[in-house]
Amino acid sequence: MTVYEISYDLHEPGQDYEEIHEAIESLGPTFDALESTWLVDVSNKGAGDIADELTGVTDTNDSIVVTQIPKSGGGRWAYRNVSGGLGDWFDEHL
Repeated sequence: MTVYEISYDLHEPGQDYEEIHEAIESLGPTFDALESTWLVDVSNKGAGDIADELTGVTDTNDSIVVTQIPKSGGGRWAYRNVSGGLGDWFDEHL
């Protein structure tokens, strides 16, 4: 599986957070890291596929960034002051 970071800004008018959250959670195991940043472990999609899928549940003026997180740490990812077991989630999925 591959872990992706998904970040988004939902702008006026719709701002349907429930719909985008459900769409992200449907992709695979997730971690809600920050207010508009999620991690998801996906087996069969690339970053572009994920962005396209999420674009289907957002307004045309919303912003989405999908980034693949490398499996080997090596200074390529870090976190500070994130609660809820992010380290455990990374250990399990990376």
